[in-house]
Amino acid sequence: MMPTPPLSDWADHLEETAWPRGPVAVYAQTASTQDVCRGRAPGFVCVADRQTAGRGRLGRAWEAPPGKNLTFSLVAPAGLSHGLLSLAVPVAVCRALEPFLAPLGHPPKVKWPNDVYADGKKLAGVLIEVENGLPIVGIGLNVLTEAADFPEELQDKATSLAALGAPADRLAVLAALLGELDRMLAELQTHPDAVVAEWKNRCLPLPAAFVCRGRTFTGSVMDVDADRGLVLRLSSGEITHLPAQWTSAAV
Repeated sequence: MMPTPPLSDWADHLEETAWPRGPVAVYAQTASTQDVCRGRAPGFVCVADRQTAGRGRLGRAWEAPPGKNLTFSLVAPAGLSHGLLSLAVPVAVCRALEPFLAPLGHPPKVKWPNDVYADGKKLAGVLIEVENGLPIVGIGLNVLTEAADFPEELQDKATSLAALGAPADRLAVLAALLGELDRMLAELQTHPDAVVAEWKNRCLPLPAAFVCRGRTFTGSVMDVDADRGLVLRLSSGEITHLPAQWTSAAV
C-alpha cells in the first residue's frame, strides 16, 4: 500500500479524483466541520483531522482521535429534503464501504435512521442539518481506531474498519465515500424511490419502540417514507408518523 499523502495534499487529490461538485477544504483542526460549511455554496466539502466540538444527531457529542478516523461535512443542493437525505446518505456510505468489508463477511448495514453498522457495532454516523435552505451533511467514520482505543463504555458498541480487519487508507476511504455521495446526489434527482427501497433492504430489523421529541411511541412499523419518516401503527390502532430528524430507537 502506498503511503498516505500529507493532509496538505488531500484537497487537490479529492477534487481531481472523487469530488467534481466544488472545493474541498482540509483542516488539521476545527471546531466543527458542520459549522465551517454554514454559508457555503452547494458542493463545498470540509474535512477535519480533529474536531474540538464535533456533534452527532440530537446534539450528542462525536469524539474522534486525530489521525485515526474521518470527519467531514458537505453542502448538498437545495431541494433535497431532510428525510430523503437521512435515508440516502447512509446508503451511499454502505456502498462505499462494501468493497472493504463484504470480502471479510461484514457487509455494512443501516440502523434507523442513518447509522452504519458492521458486525453488530456502530461504524459510522450521519448528521443532517439545514441552513438557509441548504442541507449540510456530516459524516463520521471510524477507520483506524483499534478496539482497545474506544472508551470502555463503547467497546462493545463501536467498531472501525481496522478492528474489522479491513486494510484501510483514510484518504482512499474518503475518496470512495465522496465518489459514492456524488453518484447518490445525481441518483436522487432521477430515482429517489429506488434509493428508499435500497435503504429498506439494507436496514437492520426495526424495533417496536421509538422516542420522538421526548415521547415514547410503541407499535408496529408499517412503512418508512422519505418525507414522513416512520409510519407506525400504535397499539391503539392509530397511525402516526415519526420524522427521522427527531426519532431514535428507544433504548
